[in-house]
Amino acid sequence: MTKVMKISLAFIVGFSLVVCGRVLAEEHGGKGHGAAKAAGDGQAKADRPAPVLVDMTVTGKVSKVENNEHAGKRWGSRLEYMLTDDQGKEIGLAIRRGKPGQDAAKDAAPVINLADYVGRTVVVTGRGFEAARDGKKTTRIVRITKIDEVTQAPAVKPAQP
Repeated sequence: MTKVMKISLAFIVGFSLVVCGRVLAEEHGGKGHGAAKAAGDGQAKADRPAPVLVDMTVTGKVSKVENNEHAGKRWGSRLEYMLTDDQGKEIGLAIRRGKPGQDAAKDAAPVINLADYVGRTVVVTGRGFEAARDGKKTTRIVRITKIDEVTQAPAVKPAQP
């Protein structure tokens, strides 16, 4: 066999496999393996509209959480910061990469090191969104513009008579 004949034969075999797969998928109502992924049970990431960011100001305690959902995979575990308000609602805080105090763009929020605020009660101001996915409502602040630590006044002791 010549080289041209081998290439032609490989093309014909490959094309035949693709056509047979399409025909079988149509016979089964488009519910083959590839069709199930394309249709998806939920919305595809590209189909979901981008969340609308709104101004938020939230008071609560900052905590550091290590998400081991992807442990053992290429990207490993992920570090997240959460703010828990007085009702117990957890709000995700986005980590902005870069050097503290450095802005990536003129209109961007400054880089804030959230590790400095772990365990402290703070007021976080920024832009975020609320979304419902898989029956769970989540809130996330993605652009933090300012964090102020809440200082509590010392307890006033009654005067001794």
